[in-house]
Amino acid sequence: MEQLIVSVVLAWLGTMFGSFAGAQVWRLRAKQLVEDRRNGEPVSAQELKQLKGLLRPAISDRSECLHCHHPLAWYDLMPVISWMALRGRCRYCSHSIGRMEPLMELGVATVFVASYLAWPQQLISPLAIAAFAMWLISCVLMAILFAYDAKWFLLPFSINIVLIVVGLVFFV
Repeated sequence: MEQLIVSVVLAWLGTMFGSFAGAQVWRLRAKQLVEDRRNGEPVSAQELKQLKGLLRPAISDRSECLHCHHPLAWYDLMPVISWMALRGRCRYCSHSIGRMEPLMELGVATVFVASYLAWPQQLISPLAIAAFAMWLISCVLMAILFAYDAKWFLLPFSINIVLIVVGLVFFV
């Protein structure tokens, strides 16, 4: 019974972290476009305009529709559920949201649960729990890299650096 409860909690956390990872992919892309433009590289003006709202500082950042830029309410941010309830469309402009978001949420949830079920140690000591948490953080970072690479055939340097640091901490 304990394994079932932990699996359900990890699946729920996985959808939330998957949602975060999906949002980070778009934020990283917006920052990449600005950096490319500053370096004189060709940038799609339409894509930059579409993602410009994602360039706000993290403290004031809110999730928004990439098409109409309407801020999303809390009930629009429930992983998987809100996407299914809205049939993959924005509540405000009815523009298609895309499949990447729910796939990220379900994918990370699946990885979290599979990691727990296949984890070679019992999670009874603080050290074992910390190692498992570091693994889950690595999985979220790898999900960001996977989605970004699948969409634009690039790997953001900043996420690679964070993943290297997490890997070094995990190794120690």
